[in-house]
Amino acid sequence: PPRSTLFPYTTLFRSTIFGFGGLSFRTWSADKAVVAPGEVAHICYGIVDAKTVKIDPPVEDLKPSYLHCFDVTPKKTTTYTITAADAAGHTASQKLTIQVR
Repeated sequence: PPRSTLFPYTTLFRSTIFGFGGLSFRTWSADKAVVAPGEVAHICYGIVDAKTVKIDPPVEDLKPSYLHCFDVTPKKTTTYTITAADAAGHTASQKLTIQVR
């Protein structure tokens, strides 16, 4: 099962996006862009003014947070899409791909 952590670390890639109004991703990053089969990667996100947050493919139940990290162990190259919505229903999404080699 994935392990959740609440600590910052150096990231290989990071995205910052802005949605409507105050809805914005502060961070969306992974510590590895490429993993070996069975290897763990750590993904972190931070979002402002979100009411809901979800990830596809599902990894764990996500909640709005200024910083939340979780572990993934992809079996094949996987693109994770995070989507956040604010109280007015505006949404913002971002994608991140972890390759398995």
